[in-house]
Amino acid sequence: MELDEVVGLASGAYPAAALEAATVILVHDLAVAASARGLVGHLFEDPLTWDGAYADLLTGRRVDQPSAITRNAQLIHALGQDDTHFGAMTHVGTTALPLLLALGAEATTEELLAGFAAAMAAAELIGDGVSPAVSAHGVRPTSVIGPIAAVVGAGRMLGWEPARVRRAVARAAACAYGTQQTWVEGTQDWLHQVASAGLLAWQAARSSEAEWVAAEEPLWGRAGLFPSLGVTERTRGSADPRTAATRLGVKRFPVCAINQVPLTLLAEAALDDVRSVELRMAPAFATTSGIDRSEGLDTPTRRLMSTPYCVAVLVATGDFVVEDLARRPAAVTDELVRAMTVVPDEAVPLGSYLLRVRLAEGRTVELRGDSTQVGAPERAELDRTARRVAGSDLVDTALTHLDKRETAVADLLAAVTATG
Repeated sequence: MELDEVVGLASGAYPAAALEAATVILVHDLAVAASARGLVGHLFEDPLTWDGAYADLLTGRRVDQPSAITRNAQLIHALGQDDTHFGAMTHVGTTALPLLLALGAEATTEELLAGFAAAMAAAELIGDGVSPAVSAHGVRPTSVIGPIAAVVGAGRMLGWEPARVRRAVARAAACAYGTQQTWVEGTQDWLHQVASAGLLAWQAARSSEAEWVAAEEPLWGRAGLFPSLGVTERTRGSADPRTAATRLGVKRFPVCAINQVPLTLLAEAALDDVRSVELRMAPAFATTSGIDRSEGLDTPTRRLMSTPYCVAVLVATGDFVVEDLARRPAAVTDELVRAMTVVPDEAVPLGSYLLRVRLAEGRTVELRGDSTQVGAPERAELDRTARRVAGSDLVDTALTHLDKRETAVADLLAAVTATG
């Protein structure tokens, strides 16, 4: 892939459908951030300094720019309920929005939405067809794709010249990395990873103003980002990346993106007396560390990643809420969790799922679905996601300011944080 393609996404118009999808995703991510105190507060309670001009999305308090990026990345991601591009296996809002909100305080909401749409376009162009191979090497795609996409978004929002966008992309690509050991052990490093991704994007964005020499082939050069991760081939999609925002999903449940479709299928099927579920999915998903865990489910991280646990909760209670991360429902027994099994299946496309559900009377029901069933970025979806976790005041306030398009980003944030 030519770097020119990526850089080109930082200029030009974005379709109305992409800007509308960006609006919905932005509101969704603001809502989950405002609801995340229980899971993120202790991770970065004290900022570097309180005398800055940038808003902490949870409290509205003013902090310095690096602290705002750190806090807001963790807040958006903490519930496991942010946005996801399934093909790129990347949480774009978590890694791009903290940078855009910090650098774009004086920008308009129209410029913010264009920048966010550009970040999603870059994530798709760079990561779609590559991220499964990246993940197979134990590397987290969000940490790799996210910072690069973020600086493309910043370039579009702030109107950078192509040369500056090239430098920012090259600098982000030179340092982007994050392991998946956090899922292996069930630690909270995943929240620090997204903060680090945001800070890397911030450093790349700021330093790109200076005309230092940057790599000409930072992504696919002989020792570029992807070859250095052992990835030498990719499959390009045919969709226009400028419409990428319409292909992201906003999560209905506070669990890993991989677990969204199984929970959605089971919730909609509303089956009684489920005894076991066999979940077949693409190997890139099924072999992600922590997905098939059925024991040692003693931390929120292990629970939100574990498909057997998440499915067992849905089967036992009919729902999955954030409290199910903090404590295990009494009805979710070890036996029930072990009855939910994950099977890697080469015949199942990435993002698709086949569930074989065995009922009490011995009958088996098959459920099929794919990532298009995960919260489409449409306003009606906000009733099932953002309004549910944060209330209507925040959602309506955010939509009002975003729909005006000429509202200053700083005013948007002040209004949204005031609703809490």
